[in-house]
Amino acid sequence: MNRVANNFGQHGAPNHMLNHQGDHFNVASLQGMLGTDASNVGNSRNSQAQFNVPGFQGNEVGTPPDPLNFMGASGLSLSNVLKRMGQAQGQLSQSLSSAFARAPAKPQEVPTVSLQALRLADSLAVKAAFAALNHHGFAWLDFGRPDRAGDTTMGGANDSLSNSSEYLAEIGDFLALNEHGGSPHAMEGHFSAAHKDGLRVVTGSCINQNLSLPEKIQEKLTRLALDLDEAQRDVIKALVPSFYFNSPADIGEYLDIPLLCPETAESGFRQYGLLDVVRYHANGPAEVVAPHVDPGLFILSLPCGVPGLQLQDAFGEWRAPPAGLGVLWAGQAAEQLHLKSGMHRVVSSPTARLSAWHEMCTRSQLCPPMLQVLEEHSLELKLGTIRGTREVLRFLQASEDHLNVNMVERRGVPVGKSGAIIKDMFVPWRLDSHLHGLPHFPGHAKKSQSAPPLPDGAVEIVPKL
Repeated sequence: MNRVANNFGQHGAPNHMLNHQGDHFNVASLQGMLGTDASNVGNSRNSQAQFNVPGFQGNEVGTPPDPLNFMGASGLSLSNVLKRMGQAQGQLSQSLSSAFARAPAKPQEVPTVSLQALRLADSLAVKAAFAALNHHGFAWLDFGRPDRAGDTTMGGANDSLSNSSEYLAEIGDFLALNEHGGSPHAMEGHFSAAHKDGLRVVTGSCINQNLSLPEKIQEKLTRLALDLDEAQRDVIKALVPSFYFNSPADIGEYLDIPLLCPETAESGFRQYGLLDVVRYHANGPAEVVAPHVDPGLFILSLPCGVPGLQLQDAFGEWRAPPAGLGVLWAGQAAEQLHLKSGMHRVVSSPTARLSAWHEMCTRSQLCPPMLQVLEEHSLELKLGTIRGTREVLRFLQASEDHLNVNMVERRGVPVGKSGAIIKDMFVPWRLDSHLHGLPHFPGHAKKSQSAPPLPDGAVEIVPKL
């Protein structure tokens, strides 16, 4: 009988529910375990219960039937008695497995993180942001006003981020009054496209103070750009220990993020990020911007009063930012830090929608500094059979306007959301001077072990013919 009692324990009953001494042992709530209701498992250790053994009747509560006594009373053979007890053991094992089965995991909610707390490296904010970026690829951000009145260095009361709605309102009015009035697909300054108008700014050391904009708009845009640069630097500084790097500069060096790379005369690096303030037209296509992942490291999006932006969570569900909250999401470069990149899209809205975001871009993204380097080193872009920087840009611009039926995956995606590939290596672009006979770029090369085929729609950097 000790063997029988021990077998019950081997099938999953917790130790506190089995107390066997000699041939007697107490099993808590056997009625719940052997029946269909397991709600009382572990809650009534001394409750009355009967063994549900076929052919065994009138057993003493809490005492297992003695097979020899029952054999004499019933006329059954010892083998049949033990067989029936084995059936009871199987019932108990199955019931215990069902009772203690773990409930299906509920979808994890996307946490809301205080941007100010994250910038100050508050441990709870850092843990929540890192967990969300790792699991979903994004986190909601609270841009709430800080307590330090007059402090503009980190989200103070006069900071453009805590007052983003006020800063953006005047910019939005300018774009509404000048709808379709920008340069077609301009990569800097006021641009116009089929379903949107906007302002594009290269930030940091590359900021252009002469974008042919009204003075007040230029001032607000510049202030917003520089404040977002600092916010992004603070965020990555807070998260650096989670990635096992020593400093943001180390991450910048590893991923070739210009905003994080130190500016020195030797390197020739210039620090910059990308800021877009976009006014999407009302009643555009159902999906204004197709689902895509940005090439950069982190993207910080300001709160928006009109729904339209959606991000895909870890369970494949499209989630809209809650009212009044912004978003921090990871780009493709963050995958090299073992984070999940934030897949996102923009859907149509019945009213015009103003949106603003800052990208901690890679040096390979198509923007004025990168295009300037191409020109200086006699390089050009190539996409499939299309060769030439101007020709490739026109093709990408047509995709942004939903005109390329063969590039559905890029429908509505801004041209600046394209990275570039040099032959058999992905650029975060650092070229050794001997590689393919191309000129030297600051830094060191990341050579691939093999030359996999280029993905569809990949933009290459090649020498000019």
